[in-house]
Amino acid sequence: MIHWIEEEAQHKHGVCVAHFVFLMTFNLLGNLLLSRDLVDPQSKEGPEFFNAVDGLIEAAGQPNVADFFPLLKWFDPQGIRKKMDRHLGKAVQIVAGFVKERIEGQNSGEQKNRKDFLDALLEYEGEEVEHSKISERDLVIMIMVNLKLLFFTQNLGILFTYY
Repeated sequence: MIHWIEEEAQHKHGVCVAHFVFLMTFNLLGNLLLSRDLVDPQSKEGPEFFNAVDGLIEAAGQPNVADFFPLLKWFDPQGIRKKMDRHLGKAVQIVAGFVKERIEGQNSGEQKNRKDFLDALLEYEGEEVEHSKISERDLVIMIMVNLKLLFFTQNLGILFTYY
């Protein structure tokens, strides 16, 4: 993190502290849930994930006329629902890639020294009566819920349409 701040200070002659606090928070959650940095500026997914979450936050913060006039909800006159759908879809796609990568790693026999939330979900086989693994779709949904991204949507059903 300090290295990223130093690079930003050299290139832009200033640092946006809020940006790095946001990065640090998401990386903390990413390390707890997935044992990886979610927002690494050096990776391809890092800026995409950051932009998707930032877009979700921005759209969720906009006042929506359709909230006051329910008949307009279907028309989405400000395009807020469309923006949220696009950004949530991108975030789900990235998290699904993380899950697939982990499943492929486990199938190839790759071992890790420590366990994280995703490992616990992958190892879960149900109660004693019925043994069933959690589906990949449900894994993605659980991780998204734990990342608190769903709090920015008006309808939890949006996530189910993407995966």
